[in-house]
Amino acid sequence: MKSDDNNLKMKTNINTIEEKYFTTSQGYEMFYKIFKGETNKSKLANKLKLSNKFKTNNKPFIVFQHGLTGNHTVWNGHMNYMFEQGYPFIIIDLLGHGKSQKAIGRTCYTIENQGDYIWQILKHEKIKNYLFVGQCLGSLICLNNEIDLKKN
Repeated sequence: MKSDDNNLKMKTNINTIEEKYFTTSQGYEMFYKIFKGETNKSKLANKLKLSNKFKTNNKPFIVFQHGLTGNHTVWNGHMNYMFEQGYPFIIIDLLGHGKSQKAIGRTCYTIENQGDYIWQILKHEKIKNYLFVGQCLGSLICLNNEIDLKKN
């Protein structure tokens, strides 16, 4: 498994989509891709104070969450679109999926625990303004996280 210090970057002609690993408080290594919403076009729009689709101010992070047996690659088409539009996003491989650690036991894979791992990554990245987008199991985890947020 990769450590948090060994962050990889996917080079593009505009900016980078970072590939990272994060170790949860429970000791699991989680893989994710993150784009912070800054392209050359959006930087220029913000600098010139233009009001157009490239301006990144007030755009929430889109938190994409795949379903059971999936991984971050199911969101490649969406990732490319969000990148082109300058929208910040994060795509997380659930524990036991894709490039995230595979663990033994059942309790680490519950909807509540998978949601907690996502919260830990969002907190680590200091993401406070976000929208959840989930598919299959990912949608249940996202919904559970929103319910937990409303309770607290």
